[in-house]
Amino acid sequence: MTVHVLRLARSAAALVLAASVAVAQGQARTRGPAPSTAATVGAAGPAENGGAAGAEQVGSSVLVMPFENASEDRSLYWVGEAIAEGLTREILLAGGAALEREDRESVRTDMGVPTLSVMTLASQIQAADEMGAAVLVTGRFGSTEQTLTVSARVIDVAAGRTGGWIEVGGSSRDILALQRDLLRALRPHLPLHGARPASAVSPEDGVPQAAYETLIKSHLEDFPETREKLLRRTIEIAPGYLRARIELAELYRSAGKLEKAAETLSNLATTDASLAAAAQNLLAEIEMDLGHSERAEDSLRRSLSLRDTARAHLLLARLALQRGDVQTASREADRARSLDPLESDLADIEDALAAPR
Repeated sequence: MTVHVLRLARSAAALVLAASVAVAQGQARTRGPAPSTAATVGAAGPAENGGAAGAEQVGSSVLVMPFENASEDRSLYWVGEAIAEGLTREILLAGGAALEREDRESVRTDMGVPTLSVMTLASQIQAADEMGAAVLVTGRFGSTEQTLTVSARVIDVAAGRTGGWIEVGGSSRDILALQRDLLRALRPHLPLHGARPASAVSPEDGVPQAAYETLIKSHLEDFPETREKLLRRTIEIAPGYLRARIELAELYRSAGKLEKAAETLSNLATTDASLAAAAQNLLAEIEMDLGHSERAEDSLRRSLSLRDTARAHLLLARLALQRGDVQTASREADRARSLDPLESDLADIEDALAAPR
């Protein structure tokens, strides 16, 4: 009952905040054009409290939305997405909870917002509330020659409060360093309780900016053919960039190019054990699509040697069911459930195990 009441209160606070923001934007439009959506809200929005820690939040997930390009340089269209993607990554590496790009893009699609369009702050708050995020990070950036000036603010969705603007500067040629600097500046206002461990490995470690930039640009393309070209170019620049290989393999798989997908994930080498395990899981699924059960199982054993994941055990359960080994399938499903009871496809495996034989 208490949690339900808190959720209702949180949604009510988010609705009030979104409504006040929408009114502020409308009033600003009647007075004349504003320099940016975020700047308008800052001038006429709710009172600032300088932080994002709500007294009684339901959950502590952070949603970082793409930052608005307030510069005159349209070639920097990819930077706003890079800031959001990188800040999300840094929050996760620091042990925080953050909603990833796939989550926010699904909501953007549901709301009918085109990929490169800037959502109003009211819409961002609505999206954050619908996704269950306790905190929203939003902002804009400007550019002078090769210098970027990023302005960010933290919004406590649960309590309906906005924080003040925080500015961080950096070079457009070192966007990864800018992402880390931005997290350091925002850390006091985010629900983070620890620092990034020295042993933490990022998918972008050692990756040239040219490769990262091209990867981010691929995220902003709606046409599969263009995405494929950008991802292939990314891999040409950085052959060991496993994240790019995974995304290209997924693209090939969705297009039914299974042999190409499997080839893309061959001969993998990385220090990121979690990402390597995910790649082996994906390769196993592709091999299963191709009807190569033994190869699929080999990939899953390699995956489990790197990380004990629910996904790998679930796929082993599926393979066991295919060969009629119900006992092994049940054992693998139990292990998957213990690791992650919300793992996708778990219900399908359990239904298959419960079916009469």
